[in-house]
Order: sequence, then C-alpha cells, then structure tokens
Amino acid sequence: MNYSIIKNPISTLILPLGATFLSPNLDSTLIEEKLIIEQKKEYGFWAKKLLKALNTGLISQVVYDIIKDNESEARQYYTLSLDVDISKDVLLSIIAPFNFEFIDPAASAIDILTLLNENEYQIIKK
Repeated sequence: MNYSIIKNPISTLILPLGATFLSPNLDSTLIEEKLIIEQKKEYGFWAKKLLKALNTGLISQVVYDIIKDNESEARQYYTLSLDVDISKDVLLSIIAPFNFEFIDPAASAIDILTLLNENEYQIIKK
C-alpha cells in the first residue's frame, strides 16, 4: 500500500484509475476506503482504458465490476472498505513533511483524518 496526501476538496477530487481515498465515518468511528466513480462515459476509449486497467492488474476484477455496475449520470462514491487498518503512526508519517499546525499528534487516527478533510486534504491510497 502506498499512501500520499493532496489538497483538494472531495467534491472535485480526481483520482488515477485504481486509486481510492480515506474518509472518516464519524458515526461508527471507523476509517473507510472510498472509490470515486465518475459519470458514465459513452465512448469506446473509456471502455478500452478500463478493460486495459483490469488486464494489466492496475485494478482488480472487483473494482472493475463496481465501476461498470455503478456508472450513472452522476459522480458517486463507493465504499470499498468499512474499516481501513491504518495506524496513527502511519498517518503522522504521511503528514509529517507538511508540518500542519492544525494537527494534534496526540489525537486519534480518525480525528487526524477528520481534521485533514476539514482543511481539504485527502489521503490517497494507491
């Protein structure tokens, strides 16, 4: 697993095919892994690109099926995992180079992720 951080609101976040983002679920106090499914594209290039991503191992059969089955007229977010196992130490190591003043190192992993999201930073998983 490779994690990175980018500054972008979720509403306009564009990820490379196969990448996901982490999102806090405050109701269950778990960290979710979400896939962005863009609007359905009605041209052959997209279908070929998606199939090539599957055939080269960039995406799994599960992700391919999720995208194909859920493409619609609107952008949507699909939860791949309800409980991502990411430690606070890993999150702190990802954000350490940025020296965020709004992050309390003593906070829990979900609180750190919540603060990042509130400040329009996203943790990307590739």
